[in-house]
Amino acid sequence: MLPADITRRIAKDYADAHERLSVTRAIAGLWSTSLNVGCEQLARSILYLAEGRVSEVKNLCTHLMGDPRDVIQAAEDKAGNPGHYFGEPFEE
Repeated sequence: MLPADITRRIAKDYADAHERLSVTRAIAGLWSTSLNVGCEQLARSILYLAEGRVSEVKNLCTHLMGDPRDVIQAAEDKAGNPGHYFGEPFEE
């Protein structure tokens, strides 16, 4: 089960039920992958970078930019370097 803030963000960014299911499955798959970062942190970073694009979620979940830390850093940079590295839940 995904954290509530991530589930809410998916519902907000993906109004189409098919897209929402596809994104949810891709993000949930992170929890069964051996990672060197936190799954929640990575999931939030991917959703932030994807900006509602299903193809980008799938691409990032599959390739992780080579290293999951690079995904998190790219999201942090894009957000203006707030210093939380997506370790905090999304705000509503």
